[in-house]
Amino acid sequence: MLEIIFHELEKHLGLKAYKDEKGLLGPYCLQIGDQIDVWIKGLEVGIVLKGVIGPLVPSTDNETLFIYLMKANYIGQGTGGGVIALDPDEKFLTLSLIMPYEVNYRIFRDRLEDFVNYLDFWKSDLKRLETRQI
Repeated sequence: MLEIIFHELEKHLGLKAYKDEKGLLGPYCLQIGDQIDVWIKGLEVGIVLKGVIGPLVPSTDNETLFIYLMKANYIGQGTGGGVIALDPDEKFLTLSLIMPYEVNYRIFRDRLEDFVNYLDFWKSDLKRLETRQI
């Protein structure tokens, strides 16, 4: 299923999925521009999209940051149905989205576009928080 979707993404949008040899966040990775990588993993119940928002900066007030992110996570209202979390090593903030496995290309493409837009927003917002401009 994913291979068919990747073929369509390549044909229509010029995006290429490559196999992530390290398999850090998923077996496949889509590079979108210079700043965004989306890892994609198939599950029995669906497809997971993951992206790194940015590093957790030690000088940032983590309590304020986590409260802010919890509000964004609340019923998916600030994340487009995704979830902002820490990576297993607690060094990076990630955005993840699970969608049903039975999606067609158009739905996958639209959800991917929304996911990338939210990921881009949170990357910018994290930079603003680091400079205390939120």
